[in-house]
Amino acid sequence: MSALVAGTVISANYVPSARVLVNSWRRFHPDIAFRVLLVAEEPVCRDAAAAGLDVVRLGDLQIPDLAGMLARYDCLQLVTALKPAILRYLLEQGHEAVVYLDADMLVTGNLTPLLEQVAGHALCLTPHLPCARATVSREKLERSLLLAGLYNAGFVGVANRQESRQFISWWEQRLRTLSRKDKKRGYNYDQRWLDLAPSYVGDTHLVRDPGCNVGHWSIPEITVTRDGDGYRANDGPLRIFHFSGFDPRQPACLSRHGGRRSVNHAGFAPELFAEYAKLLHAAGWEQFIDAPWPWPRPAFWRRWWER
Repeated sequence: MSALVAGTVISANYVPSARVLVNSWRRFHPDIAFRVLLVAEEPVCRDAAAAGLDVVRLGDLQIPDLAGMLARYDCLQLVTALKPAILRYLLEQGHEAVVYLDADMLVTGNLTPLLEQVAGHALCLTPHLPCARATVSREKLERSLLLAGLYNAGFVGVANRQESRQFISWWEQRLRTLSRKDKKRGYNYDQRWLDLAPSYVGDTHLVRDPGCNVGHWSIPEITVTRDGDGYRANDGPLRIFHFSGFDPRQPACLSRHGGRRSVNHAGFAPELFAEYAKLLHAAGWEQFIDAPWPWPRPAFWRRWWER
């Protein structure tokens, strides 16, 4: 049994994204397994496994009230609600530490320093903004993050400790019914709940490496540049880029979030986005993008539950 394992959660339309992520992970860490919880019907799971993904089925996780979650949640709500479930499952398999990565990420550098931090702390998170800056533009972004969440839920690292397991159990219980987006009431799927993590987990470690979990929110802080066969984030290596909100049909747009800025904005290397779009297309993005969600909710239920 490997001491450390990585994982993600996807629906069928994210199978190409997961293939790209897993392949990028294996490029730098071929000896560390990467497992994919695929929330889809069995034929899709079999095809994904045949394509090289190490697939975990939804039925493997023994999720309380799974039927209720399938009834009340749409695709995005359910996939985000299952992040703590895959963390719990992988710890139960005997691993000493687990790294969760969103499927719309790309590993672009060696992660050994990050993995050492994950193994050495009960909980590791990446803050959207790692330091204070008293500027007008930063104030606007900070107000946005007070509603969206202080830590980006695309990365979560846990070691197999009692306080880690207690936190995962709490997070899983909250997301069983409250994985929803209503920022005025304090909900943003799985992410806002992480704001409470430092209060609940004494050994919460904030990863401040500027090259880990870089995304559209990092524009004020990070400049991404080409460096030979890889990339740099400011003065260090770019290790993980998070393509949150990126659509390969519009490769010049940084993200559908945050004002739809250009990939040329503030030094976000356009080559990186072009490379990622090419990888997605090669992985079958067009084939999977419109994959149906097999558990549609009745419209009346959605209107009632989201009031």
